Amino acid sequence: MKKILVIFLFIGSIFSSSFVKIISYKGRIKSLNNGKTSVITKRSKIDINSSLKLFNSSSIKLLYNGKKINIIGPKLVNLKKIFGLKSTSSILNLFLKIKTKDNISSVPTTITGVRGAEKGKKNAFGVMWKKTDSKKKDNNYFILFDRGKKYFDNKNYEKAILEFKEFIKSSGKNKKVIDANLYIALAYIQQIDFENALKYLNNIDESKINEKLKESVYYYKAQSNIMLTRYDTSYEYISKYLKNYQNGKYIWNIKVLKIYYLINKKKIKDAGKLKEHILLNSNDTEIKDLLQSIDLDSY
Repeated sequence: MKKILVIFLFIGSIFSSSFVKIISYKGRIKSLNNGKTSVITKRSKIDINSSLKLFNSSSIKLLYNGKKINIIGPKLVNLKKIFGLKSTSSILNLFLKIKTKDNISSVPTTITGVRGAEKGKKNAFGVMWKKTDSKKKDNNYFILFDRGKKYFDNKNYEKAILEFKEFIKSSGKNKKVIDANLYIALAYIQQIDFENALKYLNNIDESKINEKLKESVYYYKAQSNIMLTRYDTSYEYISKYLKNYQNGKYIWNIKVLKIYYLINKKKIKDAGKLKEHILLNSNDTEIKDLLQSIDLDSY
């Protein structure tokens, strides 16, 4: 009977050691593990292999194997890394790092009365809008759009999403709906809600946008699908990007995504060759430094 009890306790200790205990927390926090996201509550069980997204004014105090750590948001962290453990998903950590580094403030800004190529230069995504009627500018839906953009720029993504959704409902066929869908998608990405991000990325008709915007859409679709472990769908957009935008602004990010895809397809030799290619040719020192720490033999 004692032997059975000892075995039971030993198995229980192994099981419990894979989870991090929440001592206290405040604010809005999400966990991400194996493509699934969930909001942290008092009853949450956080796997040590998870990453946590802490939003503004949030914090959490955690306990794992006798070690206590306090994390203050806004921040995106990998639990194994902050507890000093070797992570078997280090390539995903690298990708999350790249995602947070990406400057999404380059989303299109409102430019009224600028035409042709001049407008394309001023617009980071290269969408060229027709001259806007000054009367329409005063309509309520333009107020909604501008309010949404202000929330987005201030990283208040929940309110930004609400304003842009309301704009889409009330603006009819206005071409700025493309902007609004992209803003919503990127706001969801910042909240690690990749399912909803894809929903709004898919609302953008690729036949009605120019190459600069299409490049961004391909990248974010590849990113969101891989975070949802939809590797084959992600690879479709990785391939499209590599075919059309060899000198694109996300080229090294896309190649890192391809490494992650290859690892999950057990093509470790190909992943190694691509890693070497990035280390030799990329000018992005952060990507190179993080790639150096990835041991593909561990996969």
